[in-house]
Amino acid sequence: MSSSGSFTEGITRWISTHRSAVIITSLVGASTVAGAYYYYVSQDSDKAAPKPKSSKSKKSKKKQTKVNVPTDTVYPVSQTTGLPSFGSAEVEALSAEDKNTWALALKEQGNQYFKAKNYDAAIACYDSALLCKLDAVYYSNRSACHSALKDDEKTVEDCTAALKLRPDYTKCFIRRAAAYENLGKYAEAEFDLTAYSIYTSFQDKAADATLERVLKKHAEAVMAEKYATPSHELPSAATLSSFFSVLKEELPIEGLPETLEDAEEGSGDYFLLEGIQLIKKDTPESYDAADVALNQACQRYADAEPSLKVAIAFELHGSMLFLKRANDEAKIAYEKAVSMCPERARSHIFLGLLGLDSSDVEAATRELTTALTLEPENPDIHYQIGQYSYFSRELNDAKMHYEKVLELSPDNLYAYIQLGSTYYKLGEGKKCDEIFTEARRKFPTSAEIPYYYGEVLQDRGQLELAKKEFDTAARLQEVLPTFNVGARPLLNKAQLVISEAQQQMIPTSLLDKFEEAKNILVSAAEVDPKSETVKLILGQVYLQLQDVNNAVSNFQEAARLAGTDEDRLQAIALYLAAEMQIRTKEDPVLNNKLNELMLAHSMGAGF
Repeated sequence: MSSSGSFTEGITRWISTHRSAVIITSLVGASTVAGAYYYYVSQDSDKAAPKPKSSKSKKSKKKQTKVNVPTDTVYPVSQTTGLPSFGSAEVEALSAEDKNTWALALKEQGNQYFKAKNYDAAIACYDSALLCKLDAVYYSNRSACHSALKDDEKTVEDCTAALKLRPDYTKCFIRRAAAYENLGKYAEAEFDLTAYSIYTSFQDKAADATLERVLKKHAEAVMAEKYATPSHELPSAATLSSFFSVLKEELPIEGLPETLEDAEEGSGDYFLLEGIQLIKKDTPESYDAADVALNQACQRYADAEPSLKVAIAFELHGSMLFLKRANDEAKIAYEKAVSMCPERARSHIFLGLLGLDSSDVEAATRELTTALTLEPENPDIHYQIGQYSYFSRELNDAKMHYEKVLELSPDNLYAYIQLGSTYYKLGEGKKCDEIFTEARRKFPTSAEIPYYYGEVLQDRGQLELAKKEFDTAARLQEVLPTFNVGARPLLNKAQLVISEAQQQMIPTSLLDKFEEAKNILVSAAEVDPKSETVKLILGQVYLQLQDVNNAVSNFQEAARLAGTDEDRLQAIALYLAAEMQIRTKEDPVLNNKLNELMLAHSMGAGF
């Protein structure tokens, strides 16, 4: 409904694009200038992420380069193969100096074999070198051979051994991460990539891109496992309120009793009338109850004769299904409504909305055109065509249809809002202000007018004025018996607070701003517990405040509430990233290294 590019759209787009930053940002923390800088600035990367090698465990078919068989070595070799030929008994008899000499010679020979792509021979040399001396480099080199042979299990084993001897061996973190990715052990890969980023002071953008890719794979795996069957629950009350405020059903309805007392309890008429009355209450609880009542009505009307009231019942039930993202079932209900009252335009409006939501522009155009043909003076039709034109950037067409709505229905609140927004998009700011001023006079207790006008002001950069409008909308919402804009003004106000944090690089000020934003968003979550956007942004703010457990729970709730697979995938990736951040901080070696980086930065060394 909003005309301007709101904070909600911007921040969710940012975190969708930069999920790996969740790990690193929260490690660095908003309490440092470095944390804020990383969070807002440093995620643009033009380096492509290196692709992992295939996980199939089969020998490499790369052509080997011939290597001269060594004949003069300090260690015994086989006369036929030229490979090391000794065991632990011979090694135990050596002095410490000789063990070291043999090990170095074996490493060098192994390196020659590796360069020649003779990986089995190289492995034999590194095996023998490790008999002489346990060294992280020898394990690392042998892991490189296993990696080239696509033996991911052994690659992990050797990298792990190397890291036990040398915890900051960055090469092994990267190699082990690739092996873990091939094995589908995404959490382990994420840990290694995070550790690598810490040890390289967050400077390798290609590693960030790799982490993005692994997080995406991990999220897809979790979604397939946990969310294969969508929950299909109603969205936030704000979404429901917007939908039914525009397409509300007015009583009385032909053939339907005017009161519940006049209807037979338990009948289709009773449940339809109850559902309509519950929708008019416009509260989170009433929408849930209306969903149940409308479903009951349609069950009772399953074999009913065609009539207007039955068509309305299936329209409203279909709309509940549509809002729950059960589009196939919604289409069946809408088509049933058409069959019950073919001359009714509104059923075609709903089918048009369904087509738009499914990106079926041809179906949407056909249904809206049919609706307009049936009832050319129906303001609801002109409003929806205006919406379609608005979001298609056909702004002059949108303006024409919104003006037609106001001509036919002068009390249509949302037509005023959208007309003012359209004038703003057309660059006619003065006309936009006039429309909103007229609407404010006409609807003085509307929370929608200050909220949407605040979005216009926010888009203009008039942030203080926008904040005042959001405050007004929030106060009106608090005293109104209906839901109206719900938590949206609080969400946008939180955005303005975070915007102020962007402009302040003083650590204490940053913390204060994020704390203020958190408090606003907690209130927003209380107003609208089903708002996935509130949960998503609140989780990000908790990360900045180092409260990772609350961040995880909010991201998980956002994943549960998500209306689309894309949104759910984003939320899953965020909570996986936050969980990885907890694990990273619990690692004493990595945590100490992170503290060293923070200390160095605070002394001016930078990253």
